[in-house]
Parts: sequence; C-alpha cells; structure tokens
Amino acid sequence: MEIIHEAFDFNRQLKDIDDVLSVSGDKVRKFQSIPSLEDIGDLKLFVSVATVVYLRLRRKQDSSLASYEERTKNHYPVVTFRQRHNAQQIFINLMREHAKCFDFMFIGDDMACVLDTAFQPDINELFEQMAKLNSMLSILNRKSQLIGLSAMEWGIGAHYGEVFVSVQRHLNNDIHFNWSGLACQTSYDLALQAMRNGVDTIYTSDVFYQNLKDKYKELMRKEDTSIYTANIINRPIKDWQTENLDNK
Repeated sequence: MEIIHEAFDFNRQLKDIDDVLSVSGDKVRKFQSIPSLEDIGDLKLFVSVATVVYLRLRRKQDSSLASYEERTKNHYPVVTFRQRHNAQQIFINLMREHAKCFDFMFIGDDMACVLDTAFQPDINELFEQMAKLNSMLSILNRKSQLIGLSAMEWGIGAHYGEVFVSVQRHLNNDIHFNWSGLACQTSYDLALQAMRNGVDTIYTSDVFYQNLKDKYKELMRKEDTSIYTANIINRPIKDWQTENLDNK
C-alpha cells in the first residue's frame, strides 16, 4: 500500500493559525445537532450537540502481587491485536447500524463513536445498540478464553452534550473532523469508571438517562447524582452464548 504524502504548506498553516486565533470563544458557531457539510461551509471550528459512546478495553487484571508490580511499572496489560481487531469490528458494525452514526475515533485499545442524536428515539435506539455491544464483547471474551487468550474487561460510557469540533481540510479536498470537548471527556470518564467497576459495564450521564423511556430507565441504577449504571444485555445474543459457548 502506497502512502500519499502532502507537502507542508507553511503560508497556509500561518493563515490557519491566524484565522483560528482571531475567533473569540463567544463567536464560535454553535449547532443543536451535527450540521451538514453545506452548513459547515468554510468553518474551521464549531460546537455541536451530540452523543459520544466511548469503549475502553483491556486485558483482565488480577489482584496478585506480580500483577500489582507490573501495573506500578507502567506496563499496563493490553489485549492482543486479534482481540482488539475483533472488538473494533464489532463496535464499528453495531454503531453503524444506528441511523445517526456520524464518525469514529480510535486511540490505542480505546474507541469512540459520535452520533447525531437530536431526538429521544435516537437515544433509546442507541441504548439498544449498547446492549448488543455489551453482549457481543462477552462472546468475544468467551471465545478468546476458549483458544487460550487472556480474558478481557471493558467499560462503555455514553454522554449527550456539547462537542468541540475542528475541521481539517486536506489538499485532496478530504475533510476530517477532530472531536473534543465535554461530551468526549465525560464519556471517556464514564467508560473508565465502568471498566474499573467490574460489575456494571455501562455508565451513562444523567442527561442521557433522562432521555430514555421508562422501560429502559428501570434497567439502570443510580450511582450518584449524575451517573447511572447497568449491565444491560441483548437477550437473543446472550441466549446464543449460553447455549453455544458457556456450556463448553
């Protein structure tokens, strides 16, 4: 595979720096949902409201002294490339099943999806996808153990709120979005807490929870004033796992 390189355009970069620095925070355009490319136009920065689903994945740890010494030396146990590949494919395919899926981010063993969830039905459909994701990761974990790989643990976090978006335009006219801001950071923090919890694998913010229908709210437990947790599953997927994997 050939990698196509772009020459660094010094003058264009200087112009970009000046253009961005000249925009004060109160003048950054804000959208109540992820805008279309036509609405974005030539904007370099904008703020939008969206849902970010963040998945953290790692090799399951134990409480032994050897494991503790390994962690203190910053040799954090990671999953194998096979497990990571399969987890990413599961994540991508399930999130793409949601009609409002917009973009993905991948950082090491972590992954995130940005969704344009402007309406309550969008949030409820996403909740169902998160249940499928949790169940499919359970299948991946069990299959990994059956072939001698280390068990995995994971945490899924979801938050609906503002995202800060920088727009990168390349010489070949490709557009790339860089996502940051409160929704990204909050979903990351929630996923981290979920992974450390070990029981409830899904954490959501209060604003995400409040947009769920009552049937789904009943599946969640209040962790504190702003966090709700659950270990929701997809029943048909779980039944398949019980019948085909857990009894082996």
